[in-house]
Amino acid sequence: MGAVEVQLGEEIEEDCTDPYTFTTDINVNITVNSGNPGCITVLKRPVFAGLSQDDGEFQIVWTLAAQNTPYNLDVQFCYSDSELASSGVTDETSIEVFHLQNGVWQSMTTTTDPPSNCVSVLGITSLSPWTIVGDGTGTGNTPTAVELQHLSVSGMPINSLVMIITMIIGLSAVVFYLFYRLKSVDA
Repeated sequence: MGAVEVQLGEEIEEDCTDPYTFTTDINVNITVNSGNPGCITVLKRPVFAGLSQDDGEFQIVWTLAAQNTPYNLDVQFCYSDSELASSGVTDETSIEVFHLQNGVWQSMTTTTDPPSNCVSVLGITSLSPWTIVGDGTGTGNTPTAVELQHLSVSGMPINSLVMIITMIIGLSAVVFYLFYRLKSVDA
């Protein structure tokens, strides 16, 4: 996963032994079916998948990364009672796990465990961002994918601004000189 800067409200944890258990408010459990993923890192961010809440959407995005590939994993994502309440989900059995693939949130086959506040996905072979969404008002939802690829802020450097102003002043001086010189020749 590389260098990661943890922001306010985010949790990050790394585990290097199977079964992988992330409990410090991250609430992810991973079982290896095959392969050796090595160390797995989980970053839990308190954000909506589409940056604003859609009905039934949890304010959780987990980003998982493994040291090695290939692997086949079973992953259990758990949520708190307060996260459930703020999502607007009325039927816990409607909660689905979504995996961000190629900029689109893909629904995954999900097993729900309402008494434990957990949902599971079996046979995962790639890791990236994950979120959970339930029925909200009974409509069912797919999160809107928003993926910031590049952020750039630019302005004119002060040196360029000074150069442009100097050129304008210089050009003005030349124009005035020529104007008055031509005027004095005519007189």
